[in-house]
Amino acid sequence: MTDYSVAATNNKPNTDRLMRTLDDFFVKLGQGFNAYLMVQSRAAELERLNNLSDHELAEIELKRDDIPKYVFRDMIHI
Repeated sequence: MTDYSVAATNNKPNTDRLMRTLDDFFVKLGQGFNAYLMVQSRAAELERLNNLSDHELAEIELKRDDIPKYVFRDMIHI
């Protein structure tokens, strides 16, 4: 019969490293998923503005390169 408490104690550094690796993986996955959801939720506005002519953008004082910054302006303070 195996004493799992001894095995777990002997492998504690490896277990801790694995748990940190898993934590990092899920943090990065979550950030990517959150970013995807954020873009999807604003995709219509991004597309609407991108479909405007340069003249129409100028009328609302917006440059094409600034569309993402404008759409996400509540999240990005530049």
